[in-house]
Amino acid sequence: MFKALDVSSQTLIVATPLVHQLQNVVCPVCGKNVIAKYGAHVASHFAHENLANCVHGEGEGAWHYMWKDEFYQTGYDVELLFETTSGRRRADVHLHNSGYVVELQESYLPESEIIKRTEFY
Repeated sequence: MFKALDVSSQTLIVATPLVHQLQNVVCPVCGKNVIAKYGAHVASHFAHENLANCVHGEGEGAWHYMWKDEFYQTGYDVELLFETTSGRRRADVHLHNSGYVVELQESYLPESEIIKRTEFY
């Protein structure tokens, strides 16, 4: 995941300097502890400390994080949670005041899932 919360519920971006030194950083969806991961072979991201039953950030790789960072650096909201009576989804990018979201998808996704996601938003 690209974003997490600190102890005062302030949003942290994984690229924030010294974020890896903070204690009690949590997932914005499930509230469980996360840690910042950095490295030469992986994209910087937050990950749950222990296996968690949480889909936030699940299955995202370097390509996904690179594009989220690109949108974030341009001033757009990333990883915005939407809740409706039909469920809850996390949009990769929210285009301010337009009512549009962008779902970043590098791998194959069945047409039925694309339709389901589009109808949700």
